[in-house]
Amino acid sequence: MSALRYLTLTTLKNGIQELKKRPARLIAYLLFLGLMVFLIFVGNGNNGAGWEPRPMEELGLIVLAFYGMIFVADVLKGFSSGATFFTMADVNLLFSAPIRPKRILFYGLIRQVGMTLWVGVFIFFEYGLLHNTYGVDLGQLFLLVLGYGFTYFCAEITAMAIYIFVNGNPVRKRWMRIGLYAFVALLVLAVAYPFVQNGFINPLESLSEGAAAPLASFFPVLGWAKSFAYMALTRNMGMAFLFLALMVLFIAAMVLLITKMQSDFYEDVLQATELTYAQKEAAKEGKVQEACLSLTGGKVNRGHTGLRKGWGAGVFYYKHMLENRRAGIFFFDKMSLLFLVIGGIMAFFMRDFGLIGMFSMFTYFQLFTSATGRWLRELDIHYVYLIPERPFSKLIHLCMENICKVAVDATVTMLLIGLIIGASPVEIVAAILARFGFGMVFMAGNILSQRVLGKIASKGLLMFLYFIVMILLCLPGILGGVLLGILVPVSAELQIGIGLLGTLIFNLLLSTLLLFLCRNVLDNIELNKK
Repeated sequence: MSALRYLTLTTLKNGIQELKKRPARLIAYLLFLGLMVFLIFVGNGNNGAGWEPRPMEELGLIVLAFYGMIFVADVLKGFSSGATFFTMADVNLLFSAPIRPKRILFYGLIRQVGMTLWVGVFIFFEYGLLHNTYGVDLGQLFLLVLGYGFTYFCAEITAMAIYIFVNGNPVRKRWMRIGLYAFVALLVLAVAYPFVQNGFINPLESLSEGAAAPLASFFPVLGWAKSFAYMALTRNMGMAFLFLALMVLFIAAMVLLITKMQSDFYEDVLQATELTYAQKEAAKEGKVQEACLSLTGGKVNRGHTGLRKGWGAGVFYYKHMLENRRAGIFFFDKMSLLFLVIGGIMAFFMRDFGLIGMFSMFTYFQLFTSATGRWLRELDIHYVYLIPERPFSKLIHLCMENICKVAVDATVTMLLIGLIIGASPVEIVAAILARFGFGMVFMAGNILSQRVLGKIASKGLLMFLYFIVMILLCLPGILGGVLLGILVPVSAELQIGIGLLGTLIFNLLLSTLLLFLCRNVLDNIELNKK
């Protein structure tokens, strides 16, 4: 048995044996699987008589946008740190073993395939929405996940090839970056051509038509991946496997190019591996926004030194604001800005969903951007425990920066979406306040999770339990808002606003209660070293 085959089989065997030693992880797996089966079962219900699915071309446009965002964001890594299929354990042990570099590369590729498909499992949680909106069945959903896996894998290996090709050559890097932007621009023009041709009317229908046209379908990687998914959704399996074969050939060509450009790729993947490791460690400590600036050469706006404001526990608010200024993000990090841009685009092309539909969608997205915060890292530093003030007062001051961030995010996001879809001023104000209420619940839920479960980001599948807890915490506000909207006798115009304001009332009460119950989280540093 070869060394790499033995390593793969032993890793799988150790992973299974680890479940016996850690029953909590096995329980988390079973809960994860059970929830996924439950959501698929619930979402697979009968849509009722007279129901008609939305056009499949529309879903093809959404798939193209989703795949494109993943592909471009990942390929851009090739111009800075590159992509990697390896861990620091591989760097320290596998790279120094007497094994040919090409074999190690193929080992990393095979392992990356499994990791990519595992990450794509989250798409199964959207089965209910896809089934009830577009009539997607379980087999078609599996093919969507497969298309996602191939897109992500193509992006990773393209980033690695670009990094090897442009590393140490500014001229190549500049022209390759221009080429990538030109590629994306041509694809956007191909999709937007029917929209322009139709006189800028019916944007969603026209862009869906452009995404389904042959001009966009045969674009390398992105067009192939979208066409594979679209052909699978329309049950044209012959064409689906043709586009799948094109992606397989692209992967084979990239692997051949990497092995021909440079047989010893250790130095090229080393920096990317170190960066990935540092990002994971930084995420465990809540340092996502400033992670790895020293490795990537990122710029930190230092400016003046010293806080110059604040007294006692209040100093933490000014400290966090200063860190925001130095990071160059104010209240919006890259993830928040990305969701803001996505929100504006989706609101423009999906106006039919209405304010409630867009609000629900972006409250769901908000859950994924609330898992870290500057307050979290303070729990690992002993200074906050030494300040001679009450723990509850210190906790409130630690959260002040995040409260401001939630308020600014709610105002900007819902104002933008409301103006685009043409909501009334009352509805926009109600949506802003409601989003702020959910942001407060997410923040309080994070503190509760920290108090009960410890460091979520460092505990693998406990992240799944965290999301379950957060969803359960949202239920009182949702049910309260619906109930208030039904019971209060107002006109149809104000009913949506009353319902959203109802969620604010229940969410503020719940978040205040959670903060009070967790008031002693800063009483003892040992409580947060789990």
